[in-house]
Amino acid sequence: MMLTIHGLPLKIKYHELKNLIKEQCNMTDFILDNLIGDGMGFKKVRIGVADEAEGAHLSKCLNGFRLGGNALRVMPIAKMVQPQGSFDQHRGPMPRNDGAPISGNFVNQPRDWNGKSASFMEYWSKSKHSVEVKSATSEYHAPK
Repeated sequence: MMLTIHGLPLKIKYHELKNLIKEQCNMTDFILDNLIGDGMGFKKVRIGVADEAEGAHLSKCLNGFRLGGNALRVMPIAKMVQPQGSFDQHRGPMPRNDGAPISGNFVNQPRDWNGKSASFMEYWSKSKHSVEVKSATSEYHAPK
């Protein structure tokens, strides 16, 4: 189970936090991520424990614990839920099948502002951002 401990003082060091968890929660089997600033004058850290029972024990021990004048907050990290059928972990994203043909020159062609098919080079050469390059070592000149 993954949790985040919020409200850690900026001065706390990694080994100090590890010792605090060992002493206050009587736990030795956990994984601490890097301490990071939360942008509000405190640090936070992700911690991994074996299961939900250990996560509940850690929350009970440290949630509200006063450290450096601030109460710590322990929050579980929600598991990300993948939409059904949109991703196969072994083969990557599943292709869409919305009835559109997969082959043909008109598929995945860049479109101009009017929705007409245009190659990238055609579009770029007509844009105001095109650059004329004479050689790899010469300077470039913006169009006039």
